[in-house]
Amino acid sequence: MKQEINIKIKEDCKRIIIDLENDTVVQEVGFEPKDGDFVAHTDRDGDTLIAIFTKKIGRKFIYYAGFKEWVKKIFIDNWADIEWLDRVATDTEKQTLLDALHSEGKDWDAENKKIVEWKWSPKMGEPYYTPDLGSELLYCWSSWCDNVFDRTRLERNLITKTSREAIEKAKKMLKSIEK
Repeated sequence: MKQEINIKIKEDCKRIIIDLENDTVVQEVGFEPKDGDFVAHTDRDGDTLIAIFTKKIGRKFIYYAGFKEWVKKIFIDNWADIEWLDRVATDTEKQTLLDALHSEGKDWDAENKKIVEWKWSPKMGEPYYTPDLGSELLYCWSSWCDNVFDRTRLERNLITKTSREAIEKAKKMLKSIEK
């Protein structure tokens, strides 16, 4: 059940429409995003586009990066219909988009308003994983000591946050060897 409520949540939001069953904001009427704002749209089927807004052009809006949850895919420098520009992304949605970018080796540089390469690096004592082509598991793990071995692995882009990422890297390495 959707219900319109006229309340002032923030300066640029004059009216909102809330889906009371799912406790979600469906539309912010009067919403005008600025360059670099995280925006979102959820359609009737529950499919959500989360994007970092750039600008409007006619009946379209351009975004730096967008994550379409129903296909689990990141799109860089793409566009969508203006009707899909209806609300600010929630904190959870923002994190979903940033996590999806990180999984693709990218990050959002808010200060310079651009997508950049992202390289995770562990903190002192934190575990990390590397591809290991000599192991049946295809990965090994270690704890970050900030020694020459750790820094060399990091410089060579071998360090990952999860074993799954290390396995994916190992499989890519094996495919390149097979060619």
